[in-house]
Amino acid sequence: MNLTDLQTFVVVAETETMSAAADELGVPRSTISRRVARLEEALGVTLVHRSNQGNTLSADGRHLYARSAPAIRELSQVERALADTALKPTGILRMTAPHDFGAMAGFAELMTRFEANFPDIELRIELTNRVVDLVEEGFDAAIRAHGPNLPDDTGLMIRPLTRVERGLYASPAYLNVHGTPARVDDLQTHRVVAHQTMLRERHSVFDPHIPQPIMRVNDFGLVVQLLIAGAGIGEVPTFFARDHVRAGLLTRVLPEIGSATGRFSLFWPASRHLAQRIRALIDFLSREEHVQLLFAEDDGDVASP
Repeated sequence: MNLTDLQTFVVVAETETMSAAADELGVPRSTISRRVARLEEALGVTLVHRSNQGNTLSADGRHLYARSAPAIRELSQVERALADTALKPTGILRMTAPHDFGAMAGFAELMTRFEANFPDIELRIELTNRVVDLVEEGFDAAIRAHGPNLPDDTGLMIRPLTRVERGLYASPAYLNVHGTPARVDDLQTHRVVAHQTMLRERHSVFDPHIPQPIMRVNDFGLVVQLLIAGAGIGEVPTFFARDHVRAGLLTRVLPEIGSATGRFSLFWPASRHLAQRIRALIDFLSREEHVQLLFAEDDGDVASP
């Protein structure tokens, strides 16, 4: 049984003539007649008695109308609701971002702005350093860090957001006690707190001058807190240190050896019909002012030797 034929039959039953049904649906009368006949053939019964005086429903027709009309009306409401949703960003949007973003005031402010702009979207954020399978696990988008080149084997759509630069930081208290390094070689005499990924990368600003770290951790938030506490000198992304530099809790040292080592991009599953809520997120995060809010580098509070 064809759903369009059933919908047409319901309109015929309600308008009482083929001509009125044709006007209601905006199709030729012959199309209405053909659809009703096709439905009768599919069901093996006569639904409409046709005469020069008009059309009347048979007993089977009245029974079918009584059972199907409420469902057809409900279906029409669903179709209208989906059409509205297709034009307006709404619904649940699931995204992932690096675990370290949880300690960034800029990320919290950015997500607050997004919700203010799109109040009908329910944002669900999972912070993780795991590479989530967006399709398999039902996520709509992910902010991810990656190397200098865009990945070409993810099967996902990608929107580059920014490059990543890292720098060396320490607390003013640590520098007052241990001195400020004037050259890269001076790092050999300092205490180092290292993120474990820094030790695996050839482009770390420490390489090849890194002394043995006193601590190795897997979270930039903890690295920053250790540096603020005076544990030593550490290498962190400049945008991640920004708020702490502004607050006077961290000072950048040896700024001339900063390194651009990677990028952040937005990833989402490819789709012929991209949901408006995902399109809204892509456009929102791609705006320069929002990229700057999240990834702007530190204010250049640089320690002098």
